[in-house]
Amino acid sequence: KLADIGQLKVISRTSTMKYASHPEDLKTIAQQLGVATILEGSVQKAGNQVLINVQLIDAKSDAHLWAQSYTRTLDNVFGVEGEVAGQIATALKAKLSPAETTRLATNLSSNPDANDLFLRAEYLTERAGANFDHAGFMEATALYRQALDKDKEFVLARARLSYAESGAVWFGSGGDGSQQLAADAAAQAEQALAQQPDLVAAQLALGYSAYWGRQDFAAALKAFKAALKLQPNDAGALFATGNVLRRQGHFDAAIDSMQHALALDPRNSGLAETLAETYAATSRFAEAERYVRLAMALDPDNFQASVLYSELILLGSGDVERALAAAQGDNSVLQLWRVQLLTYQRKYRDALALLEVIPDTLDNFGYQSGPKALLQANLYRLAGDAARAQSLYAQALQQSRAHLAALAGKAIKLSFVWNEIAAAELGLGQTDAGLASIAKSETLATQSGDQFFGPGLRQVQASLYAQAGRADLAVPLLEKELATPGISETYSPVMVWIDPAWDPIRHDPRFEALLVKYASAKPAASNSEGNP
Repeated sequence: KLADIGQLKVISRTSTMKYASHPEDLKTIAQQLGVATILEGSVQKAGNQVLINVQLIDAKSDAHLWAQSYTRTLDNVFGVEGEVAGQIATALKAKLSPAETTRLATNLSSNPDANDLFLRAEYLTERAGANFDHAGFMEATALYRQALDKDKEFVLARARLSYAESGAVWFGSGGDGSQQLAADAAAQAEQALAQQPDLVAAQLALGYSAYWGRQDFAAALKAFKAALKLQPNDAGALFATGNVLRRQGHFDAAIDSMQHALALDPRNSGLAETLAETYAATSRFAEAERYVRLAMALDPDNFQASVLYSELILLGSGDVERALAAAQGDNSVLQLWRVQLLTYQRKYRDALALLEVIPDTLDNFGYQSGPKALLQANLYRLAGDAARAQSLYAQALQQSRAHLAALAGKAIKLSFVWNEIAAAELGLGQTDAGLASIAKSETLATQSGDQFFGPGLRQVQASLYAQAGRADLAVPLLEKELATPGISETYSPVMVWIDPAWDPIRHDPRFEALLVKYASAKPAASNSEGNP
């Protein structure tokens, strides 16, 4: 709780800045982001009192511009932040609007037990958001519900419950009562808004229930704009807006919104990683590397950032060995990525051995990766063990088809699943069925309107056409997607030289023409001849 009130807010005429109370690297971060001044805060406890030291520092010269200390009792610990922030604003001669003054008041509960549960849920939610962790979101929802059991009028907890439920839906694979969770997320957001219409977190919850809950990007953007109308410099609303904009294919606008958000919340590792992703999607690899390094520095346990850093190495240079070295660790996210890198090296047995130790759960093998059996089947096929591959393809086909009902109405997720069904059908020799499933996946990807996932999905569809020996379909689609904004977060021209997915058509004149077109992307050492 003391760590929470160490997050001091400074309100100015133009922005709201919120910094965590770990000042050791704030100067470096401020310089990276072009922030002119830093507000450092520390909190010390002595008996029933807290001593809060605050100082404003010039980020360039390190000169102290202003400093003040405040002593408060712990009788109402959660009221201290708003009280002190208001006094700081006065000391800095900031002009607060009535709405800003109101927002300085805490939105926490008067029930200490409810607050404790809420803060534990918040920690889990932040971790889950950074690591795309369905299980973490589910764990957080239970704590938010317990907080609401302690205080039915705890509106902020209700709004954040809605957000966590939407996160569990988006990062899940249709299990755990996904449809019920999505419905409850929408209901909780509506109730929070009814209770407190000017609560930014409630508008954000409504937006995420549209975005993550049902992939309605227009409705999500409307809610996020409403949040920004309430508080124009809310980092969460700016970040959310940027996420939707990139789904709509507006990558430059998404980057601008996320840059603004990161300037307001410069210690947010998940935000920095998502900004890096968005730069990568537009082939701006130098900027992407800058921000993914920042994400890793802010949070060494941000596994998604570690994977992205490794991906940037691979997509920029084709250096699989260096990409592998950058993706070490026992987390399942990192292990699955190393399986893919070993596949690019054509070390199929090593990839199978690593895949074997990864627990076969929906959190590890969700709608984006497909069933574990499918990954195993593909590796056995590539290794030349058709007999082992066949039985696993049959198992994977059954598992993938079972996901269709759970993901009904979620076009972008269904597109992933139909790709997986197609891969299993092609692996079983059911070529016509496989081609029909690819076509379904293409249609769903287009219907979704998702310009962030869409290009990567179509690249996979091209690789499936290659698996079927249909260079006439694979090459035009691959060529088109390699030139489409959004593709380079997951794929780049260097991959045509090293990805074994293209081996079935590698010597087709149409694919050879593509290799000529991207000759400059050929890595120094490649397996371009497709030799295992």
